[in-house]
Amino acid sequence: MEKILEVKAGDSPDDIIRIPMGKIHTAESRLNEVRHTTNHAVAADLKSIFNDAWSDCSRYLAGLQSKEAEADRKLRLAKAEVILDKYPEFLKEWAARNPDMKVKDNQDVRDSYVFRDEEYQKWKIVKDHVRAVVALLEVKSKTFERAYWDCKSNLEEQTRIQAGRNFNSGGVQGTEVFQTGLPIGVSKL
Repeated sequence: MEKILEVKAGDSPDDIIRIPMGKIHTAESRLNEVRHTTNHAVAADLKSIFNDAWSDCSRYLAGLQSKEAEADRKLRLAKAEVILDKYPEFLKEWAARNPDMKVKDNQDVRDSYVFRDEEYQKWKIVKDHVRAVVALLEVKSKTFERAYWDCKSNLEEQTRIQAGRNFNSGGVQGTEVFQTGLPIGVSKL
Protein backbone atom coordinates (compact mmCIF):
# COMPACT_ATOMS: atom_id res chain seq x y z
CA MET A 1 0.00 0.00 0.00
CA GLU A 2 1.43 3.34 -1.04
CA LYS A 3 1.95 5.91 1.69
CA ILE A 4 0.30 9.30 1.28
CA LEU A 5 1.56 12.49 2.90
CA GLU A 6 -1.37 14.74 3.80
CA VAL A 7 -0.76 18.46 4.05
CA LYS A 8 -3.36 20.79 5.58
CA ALA A 9 -3.33 23.65 3.11
CA GLY A 10 -6.28 25.80 4.11
CA ASP A 11 -8.97 26.54 6.63
CA SER A 12 -11.56 23.96 5.58
CA PRO A 13 -11.27 20.24 6.42
CA ASP A 14 -11.44 19.48 2.70
CA ASP A 15 -8.46 21.71 1.90
CA ILE A 16 -5.88 18.95 2.14
CA ILE A 17 -3.18 18.15 -0.40
CA ARG A 18 -2.49 14.43 -0.68
CA ILE A 19 1.00 13.58 -1.92
CA PRO A 20 1.64 9.98 -3.03
CA MET A 21 5.09 9.09 -1.70
CA GLY A 22 5.61 5.77 -3.55
CA LYS A 23 8.22 6.87 -6.10
CA ILE A 24 9.94 9.06 -3.51
CA HIS A 25 10.25 6.18 -1.02
CA THR A 26 11.45 3.83 -3.77
CA ALA A 27 14.16 6.31 -4.77
CA GLU A 28 15.21 6.80 -1.14
CA SER A 29 15.54 3.06 -0.64
CA ARG A 30 17.88 2.83 -3.66
CA LEU A 31 20.20 5.73 -2.73
CA ASN A 32 22.88 3.44 -1.27
CA GLU A 33 23.30 1.69 -4.61
CA VAL A 34 24.69 4.80 -6.28
CA ARG A 35 28.25 4.49 -5.03
CA HIS A 36 28.55 0.90 -6.32
CA THR A 37 27.02 1.52 -9.74
CA THR A 38 29.21 0.00 -12.44
CA ASN A 39 26.62 -1.87 -14.48
CA HIS A 40 24.97 0.00 -17.36
CA ALA A 41 21.58 -1.67 -16.82
CA VAL A 42 21.54 -0.90 -13.08
CA ALA A 43 22.69 2.66 -13.73
CA ALA A 44 19.91 3.21 -16.27
CA ASP A 45 17.36 1.82 -13.79
CA LEU A 46 18.64 4.01 -10.94
CA LYS A 47 18.75 7.14 -13.08
CA SER A 48 15.16 6.51 -14.17
CA ILE A 49 14.02 6.02 -10.57
CA PHE A 50 15.79 9.17 -9.36
CA ASN A 51 14.49 11.18 -12.30
CA ASP A 52 10.89 10.07 -11.60
CA ALA A 53 11.20 10.90 -7.90
CA TRP A 54 12.76 14.29 -8.69
CA SER A 55 9.93 15.00 -11.14
CA ASP A 56 7.30 14.10 -8.51
CA CYS A 57 9.00 16.32 -5.91
CA SER A 58 9.14 19.22 -8.35
CA ARG A 59 5.46 18.87 -9.27
CA TYR A 60 4.37 18.69 -5.62
CA LEU A 61 6.62 21.64 -4.73
CA ALA A 62 4.93 23.84 -7.31
CA GLY A 63 1.50 23.16 -5.82
CA LEU A 64 2.70 23.53 -2.24
CA GLN A 65 4.51 26.80 -2.91
CA SER A 66 1.28 28.17 -4.33
CA LYS A 67 -0.57 27.12 -1.16
CA GLU A 68 2.21 28.61 0.97
CA ALA A 69 1.86 31.95 -0.81
CA GLU A 70 -1.92 31.84 -0.31
CA ALA A 71 -1.51 31.05 3.41
CA ASP A 72 1.02 33.87 3.77
CA ARG A 73 -1.39 36.32 2.14
CA LYS A 74 -4.24 35.26 4.44
CA LEU A 75 -1.90 35.43 7.44
CA ARG A 76 -0.96 39.01 6.59
CA LEU A 77 -4.63 39.91 6.06
CA ALA A 78 -5.52 38.45 9.47
CA LYS A 79 -2.70 40.44 11.07
CA ALA A 80 -3.81 43.64 9.35
CA GLU A 81 -7.39 43.13 10.48
CA VAL A 82 -6.29 42.60 14.08
CA ILE A 83 -3.99 45.64 14.14
CA LEU A 84 -6.35 48.01 12.35
CA ASP A 85 -9.72 46.87 13.67
CA LYS A 86 -9.33 45.06 16.98
CA TYR A 87 -6.13 46.35 18.54
CA PRO A 88 -7.17 50.02 19.05
CA GLU A 89 -10.30 48.87 20.86
CA PHE A 90 -8.23 46.54 23.01
CA LEU A 91 -5.97 49.42 24.10
CA LYS A 92 -8.98 51.58 25.06
CA GLU A 93 -10.60 48.72 27.04
CA TRP A 94 -7.31 47.88 28.75
CA ALA A 95 -6.77 51.47 29.81
CA ALA A 96 -10.38 51.72 31.12
CA ARG A 97 -10.10 48.48 33.14
CA ASN A 98 -6.64 49.21 34.50
CA PRO A 99 -6.32 52.95 35.08
CA ASP A 100 -3.24 52.52 37.27
CA MET A 101 -1.31 50.58 34.60
CA LYS A 102 0.20 52.58 31.83
CA VAL A 103 -0.08 50.33 28.77
CA LYS A 104 1.47 51.97 25.78
CA ASP A 105 1.32 50.88 22.23
CA ASN A 106 4.59 49.14 21.39
CA GLN A 107 5.76 46.30 19.16
CA ASP A 108 5.76 43.66 21.91
CA VAL A 109 2.20 44.39 23.03
CA ARG A 110 1.00 44.56 19.43
CA ASP A 111 2.71 41.27 18.50
CA SER A 112 1.31 39.56 21.60
CA TYR A 113 -2.20 40.73 20.82
CA VAL A 114 -1.93 39.66 17.16
CA PHE A 115 -0.52 36.26 18.09
CA ARG A 116 -3.54 35.53 20.33
CA ASP A 117 -6.00 36.07 17.47
CA GLU A 118 -7.62 32.78 16.35
CA GLU A 119 -7.71 33.62 12.64
CA TYR A 120 -4.05 34.62 12.73
CA GLN A 121 -3.12 31.41 14.59
CA LYS A 122 -5.04 29.27 12.11
CA TRP A 123 -3.19 30.71 9.09
CA LYS A 124 0.15 30.68 10.90
CA ILE A 125 -0.24 26.94 11.51
CA VAL A 126 -1.21 26.31 7.88
CA LYS A 127 1.70 28.37 6.56
CA ASP A 128 4.20 26.68 8.91
CA HIS A 129 2.90 23.21 8.03
CA VAL A 130 3.09 23.83 4.29
CA ARG A 131 6.53 25.45 4.66
CA ALA A 132 7.82 22.38 6.53
CA VAL A 133 6.66 20.03 3.76
CA VAL A 134 8.13 22.36 1.10
CA ALA A 135 11.49 22.25 2.92
CA LEU A 136 11.31 18.45 3.15
CA LEU A 137 10.56 18.03 -0.56
CA GLU A 138 13.25 20.54 -1.55
CA VAL A 139 15.85 18.47 0.31
CA LYS A 140 14.58 15.23 -1.21
CA SER A 141 14.51 16.77 -4.68
CA LYS A 142 18.12 17.95 -4.36
CA THR A 143 19.16 14.52 -3.04
CA PHE A 144 17.61 12.77 -6.05
CA GLU A 145 19.22 15.24 -8.42
CA ARG A 146 22.65 14.62 -6.86
CA ALA A 147 22.08 10.85 -6.88
CA TYR A 148 21.20 10.95 -10.59
CA TRP A 149 24.38 12.85 -11.48
CA ASP A 150 26.54 10.75 -9.13
CA CYS A 151 25.22 7.59 -10.74
CA LYS A 152 26.00 8.95 -14.18
CA SER A 153 29.44 10.15 -13.08
CA ASN A 154 30.30 6.79 -11.49
CA LEU A 155 29.36 4.97 -14.66
CA GLU A 156 31.41 7.35 -16.82
CA GLU A 157 34.40 6.92 -14.49
CA GLN A 158 34.04 3.15 -14.66
CA THR A 159 33.94 3.36 -18.47
CA ARG A 160 37.14 5.47 -18.49
CA ILE A 161 38.88 3.01 -16.17
CA GLN A 162 37.84 0.09 -18.37
CA ALA A 163 39.00 1.91 -21.50
CA GLY A 164 42.36 2.60 -19.84
CA ARG A 165 42.76 -1.09 -18.99
CA ASN A 166 42.02 -2.05 -22.58
CA PHE A 167 44.51 0.50 -23.87
CA ASN A 168 47.25 -0.50 -21.40
CA SER A 169 46.84 -4.21 -22.07
CA GLY A 170 47.72 -3.84 -25.71
CA GLY A 171 44.52 -2.54 -27.15
CA VAL A 172 41.08 -3.81 -27.75
CA GLN A 173 40.84 -7.43 -28.92
CA GLY A 174 41.19 -7.78 -32.67
CA THR A 175 43.59 -4.84 -33.08
CA GLU A 176 47.35 -4.82 -33.31
CA VAL A 177 49.63 -2.25 -31.75
CA PHE A 178 52.84 -1.45 -33.59
CA GLN A 179 55.67 0.14 -31.67
CA THR A 180 58.38 1.43 -34.00
CA GLY A 181 59.82 4.15 -31.84
CA LEU A 182 59.13 6.61 -34.65
CA PRO A 183 56.82 9.59 -34.50
CA ILE A 184 53.21 8.91 -35.44
CA GLY A 185 52.72 8.81 -39.20
CA VAL A 186 56.43 8.12 -39.93
CA SER A 187 57.23 4.60 -41.12
CA LYS A 188 60.89 5.12 -42.19
CA LEU A 189 63.54 7.73 -41.60
